[in-house]
Amino acid sequence: MKREKYKILFEDNHLLAIEKPAGVLVHSDRTGDDTLLDWAKSYLRRVYNKPGEAFLQPVHRLDRPASGCQIFAKTSKAVSRMNDLFRNREIEKIYYCLSTGEPIIDKSELVHWLKKDVKKNRSIVKEKRSGALPSGWKEARLSLELSGSNGNFHLYRIVLGTGRPHQIRAQLAKSGAPLVGDLRYGGEKWQHPNAIALHCAYLSFIHPVSGETLTLSCLPTGQGWEFFVPIIKDSLR
Repeated sequence: MKREKYKILFEDNHLLAIEKPAGVLVHSDRTGDDTLLDWAKSYLRRVYNKPGEAFLQPVHRLDRPASGCQIFAKTSKAVSRMNDLFRNREIEKIYYCLSTGEPIIDKSELVHWLKKDVKKNRSIVKEKRSGALPSGWKEARLSLELSGSNGNFHLYRIVLGTGRPHQIRAQLAKSGAPLVGDLRYGGEKWQHPNAIALHCAYLSFIHPVSGETLTLSCLPTGQGWEFFVPIIKDSLR
């Protein structure tokens, strides 16, 4: 049997979940580089001998330099229902990241105002104040837990309370803990120029068609994660 280029985490008639490596696009952008979506469509055509274009859509998107669990829908029914699950915050998601700076030990939640600068492809963050949100700004909330440190990098367990563009990257940078490799937000250089230390390690939700609980998980590899993998693995059990 041919060994696939990317690891399949789960597959049935409605969903396909793949472990996305850092540096790989989920879907096309102006660079024209190969994408995980293109590979997945090719995989479906090849494995199931499908003629023409295979129906497949991402139901969420990991940033190109991030890694972890990425879900695609294989049917229109799954697309619609998965979109509802994400919109209604009915999917449990756990991220892990490595940062530098002073460890954040006195907070369990970060709350900011955030606005996407489309031209610069980055998010602007302000400290949240009382009163109405300014035009164009949205509240960004996440829970974090300092899970380990090796003296150089600090490991945080992140659970999102909102789903904003570059939210984890921008909020941690604003809090003085930029992600390793995330030069866009002030992080220090890493071994891999196309990677940041952000990994989607866990997703759990009710399957949109079968109604059964589906749990997906994968561990980060390489890039300085090795010291922290046992900690992450224990926490996901």
